[in-house]
Amino acid sequence: MGGPKLPDYQTMYMMGIDPFTKQPTRMASESNIKEKIRMNIRIMDEQEAINRFKWYNLPDGIDSQLLERIIYYRGQAIMFYDSDLDKFYFLPYALSGSIDPYGRFLQVKALPFLGGTTVDEKKNNSLKVWTDSIIRIPIYSLEEVFADPEKYTAKDYCVILKDYTPQEGENIVPRKELQEKIISLMAEAFPMARTNLIANCGVQGLRVPDEDSKAQVNIMSEMIKRSSTNGEPFVPVYGPQEFQQLTGSASSKVQDFLMYMQSLDNFRRSCYGLKSGGVFEKKAHELQAEAMVNQSNTDLIFQDSLKRRQDFCDLVNLVFGLTIWCEPSETATGIDSNMDGSTVDEENIEESQMFVEQGGAEDENA
Repeated sequence: MGGPKLPDYQTMYMMGIDPFTKQPTRMASESNIKEKIRMNIRIMDEQEAINRFKWYNLPDGIDSQLLERIIYYRGQAIMFYDSDLDKFYFLPYALSGSIDPYGRFLQVKALPFLGGTTVDEKKNNSLKVWTDSIIRIPIYSLEEVFADPEKYTAKDYCVILKDYTPQEGENIVPRKELQEKIISLMAEAFPMARTNLIANCGVQGLRVPDEDSKAQVNIMSEMIKRSSTNGEPFVPVYGPQEFQQLTGSASSKVQDFLMYMQSLDNFRRSCYGLKSGGVFEKKAHELQAEAMVNQSNTDLIFQDSLKRRQDFCDLVNLVFGLTIWCEPSETATGIDSNMDGSTVDEENIEESQMFVEQGGAEDENA
């Protein structure tokens, strides 16, 4: 029996097959508009989620995009050190043992990010689930390490990172699953607006008795178009046929659908703690008090995710002797935190090195 695997979307697209409808892409393009829009919103949602924070000094093999991507799709992961390979890893995990009185895992086992069989880096790339041998003890507080620093060796322990404060249990729902229904509802808005436009575009049907009459109607249609563009107010109409409206008399405004989508998008962004106009953004200016409430709510949500990451950095640095750190993204917050005159994040080695040097200088002054 084979292990779980992801569908090979790329090969299907190269063959001209839509992976969702299993039809040729030229046939599925119009019949699956909602799914196409949903895919775009899904990508946008992931991009906003994984770029909310900026990470510094991550160990080799782990970058900010990979770390946040794992958190987006799995919700939680552990960082541990493999002494045989002299390498750090950041991977999802599962319970391997018992729990303490607070429900926290006392021992965990690392899992491959995408599941299935992985390559064993220790045994000449022989096929084996390498992570089966990775069992670690999680550390939950700095006080544990300070109480007995010699006990916490890097090879036996790990540090857990959760995307947000967990609910009743220790396992949390990944952002991908939480956002799925919102994204699905958003994807419906544009097709509904398009349907509304078609239903109210003024096109009418004319019942005709035969093919000859059909040709006459087409000629008349061209005459009406020509007269309207040439400013001719009268068009001769002949024949016994009567006009029959094909669509209903719905008069919903397209703006209503777009406002519906905007409200869903504001709600989606507020789930990440990103600034938005609130669940319903009024056409007139918002009251200042309402704007402040919206902002404070999103700030608290963003602060929750940021605190989880910074506490994770403190534990990792203490146990493994690293200097990693996490800060809010300037692009996400709109605040020029490094005072460089720009609110756009710039990923480069010099900035990271500057951060380390500044941190070292502050430690010396302390």
